[in-house]
Amino acid sequence: MALVAVLQSGRRSSRDGPGDGEADVAKPSFRRPRHAFGNRHLLTFRKNQFSELVERTVDALKGNIAEASVEDVQNVLSKIRRQFDEVRCEADRKEAELLTLRQEIRFWESEAKPPEDQDHYNGFVRKAVVEKLGEASTELEQAIETQRVYQHMVERLLREQRILQQKVLLMENYLDRKSREVEAKQHFSRRINEDKVEKIVKLEMLEQDVHLERTVCTTAISDLSAAIERRRHDVNQGEDFENWRYDIALEAATEAFEATAGRYRKIYAIEKLTGNCLQRLTFDQAEQSQATEDGFQRIREVTGLTDVMDIVHKFLNRDVEHEQLRNTVREAEARLHQLREEEASRPREDALVDAKPETRGLGVEVTEFEQMLEDIRHDQSDVQEQLKQSTLLVDSLKRWAHQLTKSLAPIQEMKAVQSESDLPRFFHHLVQVVHEFLDRAHAEMPDVRLVKITSEATQKDFSDQGKLLHDKDFMRSNCRIVTADQNVKEERRKKDPQAGEDERMDMEFANERERVKKEAVDRDLRPRAKVARGRARN
Repeated sequence: MALVAVLQSGRRSSRDGPGDGEADVAKPSFRRPRHAFGNRHLLTFRKNQFSELVERTVDALKGNIAEASVEDVQNVLSKIRRQFDEVRCEADRKEAELLTLRQEIRFWESEAKPPEDQDHYNGFVRKAVVEKLGEASTELEQAIETQRVYQHMVERLLREQRILQQKVLLMENYLDRKSREVEAKQHFSRRINEDKVEKIVKLEMLEQDVHLERTVCTTAISDLSAAIERRRHDVNQGEDFENWRYDIALEAATEAFEATAGRYRKIYAIEKLTGNCLQRLTFDQAEQSQATEDGFQRIREVTGLTDVMDIVHKFLNRDVEHEQLRNTVREAEARLHQLREEEASRPREDALVDAKPETRGLGVEVTEFEQMLEDIRHDQSDVQEQLKQSTLLVDSLKRWAHQLTKSLAPIQEMKAVQSESDLPRFFHHLVQVVHEFLDRAHAEMPDVRLVKITSEATQKDFSDQGKLLHDKDFMRSNCRIVTADQNVKEERRKKDPQAGEDERMDMEFANERERVKKEAVDRDLRPRAKVARGRARN
């Protein structure tokens, strides 16, 4: 209640008359016209809270609200500090008077010492003194409470001032609401306490405020409407500019596409001519290959070999194969000798450890289980490899299905493949979409018309290609197949000192091929060996 009273007194002092530092606020102020507020200086003889709120709102739209709000809060803070100092001085004065009265009372009581039955002494009445003492205590408590309230207000205002720069918009609304509440309470108390003359004056002032607010609102609405119209014009101009840019880009893209399509058509015609030339050269090479194959067939009948590369390497790497066979024999003999020594030394070691037949049987069983464990590990690795390949295949199918769904979207919408279970449904739907696409294509272009157009285009292409094939310059510039004369030159070139490098590469290729063959044979024989061991154990 003390806080409300202080705020009401501050507001009343600012509304009823100028204070010590507020004389300039109550005087009529003439302002320089700004933007569309050219006639506003005729209506600013008296400000009120609503007109200030409207002006702050217009200034906030134009970016000038922060400085005005900070200045208002600083003014309020200075007023509250001044009032706090006045109340504090009054409280200190009353406290000093109370102490003086208590000292005088103690002095007179100690000096006089009146009898207990008397209630007055030397002009002082006990009851009056007690009442004054109670009143002084009450006033002191109120002053202390007011002091605490003002201290709390000062602390809160200092804290709010530190964070005012970040929350200026929110605090503006809060201050407006509180100001309206305080003004309503002041108006209610003034309407009760003031007389008829003051009511008439206030009514005239309110009428003037209404007229001023109406004029300010009208001017502010006109300014806001002009600003909105200007921004709408800017937006429309930006949209027109974007449409112009889109049209220019579309026209440039169309020209580039037409130029690229023409270039691709020329390239396609040249590639078709090249393909026909290559086809003709392929037929010539096929005849030569047939003659070479007949020669290799006679070599197969003589040597007993079936693969062409085996025959070639047989004649090229005879010395190397003989050397490899000698090395293999030496390694096999060394391995056999080592196995014989291990077999000869094994019974003596077994006899030293345990000579019982049950132990030997246990060792055989352990060996069989170890072999079975090794087979299971191999099978697990194979299954994991198959699982990896299957996973990669399913992922590739998903990506392909996603791309195909986008490609066939203009024909018919297809559900996207989210998991592996959606693939059968996707392929079933794909068959229907393909049939529908073919039916639509046949309906748009019948078979008779398509055959006629194709035959005409083919005949024209063959006539153009025939002319180009008879052109020697074209053949010399675009031929990509090595002719028979060039093959002979290549065979002669192979007889130079680099022949050793070619032979080494052929030898490495043959060794790698043998290794792959051996791994394939072992992979095929592994399940059979497993089945045989299972039957032996049973």
